Amino acid sequence: MRQALRDHLGLLLSGIATFVLMGAGQSLYGPAMPAFARVHGIGIGAAGLVVSAHWVGCFAGVAAMYLRGAQIGPRVVLAAMALGAALMAVGPGWGITLLGALVFGMGYGGSTVLFNPRVLRAFGRRGPGMMSLLNACFGVGAIAAPLVFVALGTNPAPSFAVLAGLCLLVWLGSGAAEAPTAPRGVGGAFRPDWPILGF
Repeated sequence: MRQALRDHLGLLLSGIATFVLMGAGQSLYGPAMPAFARVHGIGIGAAGLVVSAHWVGCFAGVAAMYLRGAQIGPRVVLAAMALGAALMAVGPGWGITLLGALVFGMGYGGSTVLFNPRVLRAFGRRGPGMMSLLNACFGVGAIAAPLVFVALGTNPAPSFAVLAGLCLLVWLGSGAAEAPTAPRGVGGAFRPDWPILGF
C-alpha cells in the first residue's frame, strides 16, 4: 500500500481535489438559480435549465471518455471545468451561462469516468477503499460551496470565479497525474450496457 501511495500520490491528490470541486460546482446551481433569474430577467423555471445543461454536458463528457479515454488526462477535464465555471462567472448573457454549465458538466462527467477506474486500478486490493475516499470528498465541496456563496453576497459571479480559479490551481498541480495509457474499461469502442443505462 505504501509503495502504491508513493507511486500514485499525484493521481490520488488530483482526484480528491477534483471531486471536491465537482461537489462545489454542482451545489452552486441551486442557490444561484434565483440570482440567475434576476440577472438575466427570466423566470425561475427557465433558470433551472442551467441544471439540465450541466447534465447534458455530463452525458457528453462520459461518452467522450468512452470514445477517447486514452487521449484524455486529468488536465483536459480540469480545463473544461475551469472554462465552464469561468463562462458562468462572466457570462454576458443567458446563453453563455448555459454554455458554461454545459462545458463544466463535460469536465464533471469526464472526471468521474477518468479518476474512478484509474484510482481503482492503481491501488490494487485497496482500490475500492481509495475510490470510496475519492467520492466521499465530493461531499466536502458540496457542503462548503453554498456557505462560500452566502459569504460572497449570494452573487454567482464571484462564486463561479473562485471555482474557476481553484480548478486552474488543481490543473497546475495535476501534471504528475497524467497517465500515458487509459485504464481498463476506458477507451476503444463505446459499448453501453443498455439494461443498466435504462435503469
